[in-house]
Amino acid sequence: MKLIKVVGWNRSRCWSVSVLLVLSVGLAACLRQYAPEQRTSMRRLFFNSISTGIVRSPCSLPLNFPSPSVSIGCSKRMTHSSRTTTSYTTTQQGKERDTAACATTATTTTQSRKGESKGKSLLRTGNKFVTFIRHGQTEMNEFLTKNPYRSSGFRDPGYYDTVLTATGISQARRLNSEFKRRNMKDEIELIMISPLTRTLQTAHYVFFEDDEDFERIPKLVIPHIREKLWLSSDVGSNPSRLARTFTGFNFDHLSDFWWYQGPNQHRIPPESWQIVHEEPDHEFMERLEKFREILSSRPEKHIAVVAHWGVIYAMTGIDFRNCEARTLQLSELRDKFRF
Repeated sequence: MKLIKVVGWNRSRCWSVSVLLVLSVGLAACLRQYAPEQRTSMRRLFFNSISTGIVRSPCSLPLNFPSPSVSIGCSKRMTHSSRTTTSYTTTQQGKERDTAACATTATTTTQSRKGESKGKSLLRTGNKFVTFIRHGQTEMNEFLTKNPYRSSGFRDPGYYDTVLTATGISQARRLNSEFKRRNMKDEIELIMISPLTRTLQTAHYVFFEDDEDFERIPKLVIPHIREKLWLSSDVGSNPSRLARTFTGFNFDHLSDFWWYQGPNQHRIPPESWQIVHEEPDHEFMERLEKFREILSSRPEKHIAVVAHWGVIYAMTGIDFRNCEARTLQLSELRDKFRF
């Protein structure tokens, strides 16, 4: 009360100043998750907005600040490292190695159109973005929900280069509808795809099934993002066979045996190509680091990557469900890839 008398303030003005101090501390904490270039403009917006409000009412302060990181109108989730990402959730299917039963009902998460416009404005700031898409449910996924990998008595069922189930195809088509609704054709400039059959199928149903808009987007088959070879499902197919099945893709740059073939990458004789050699983690991570270099060197600002649970988890630390997609800034990838 003595301080009020000294400075000549009434109770209302002191209350306003107190609220301002509390909000300023809260603002400083919130701004930590924003890019540095966003902080200055947001501080200016905050203080300009309340410059008159302080002599009126502390309840009239504008608190509708834009969302941090990237938003293309999708729900936000906190990752293992508390990074904010965008997500398109199209199924409750768990990862291939998960021992829990996985739901197959496809769902999608949405946000307001206001969030979409903010996301598009962020895409024009010069940052590079990657939309990761995990393939749809496969025959091997379905098998592993009932027979957990490395459980007692587990035997590889021999689903070489496994294919999508009817559920997996439905999931991919749902994601196509979601991407159309969000006008992703105007954002994605390049599509990179693993050469395993399940990712090629997923890319086909998400982007290229009777869809002229996405058909105009360039696509590249990248062997660096094939799944770590654990089981028969991770053994690939010969490029000539892939070319007959997927006529719109180019496989000329692939060797006859482009998947992991055992120590020293020796050429497996044709009669024994189905032998499964588990790929060492360090070799898997080395090729993912090469893929990081490829992403960084590309001129495109927004790239879609259709890949696998192991690839995406190692690069991001995020456990993707079947046919889930999320958009991240390239700088948000892990400094060192790992499981």
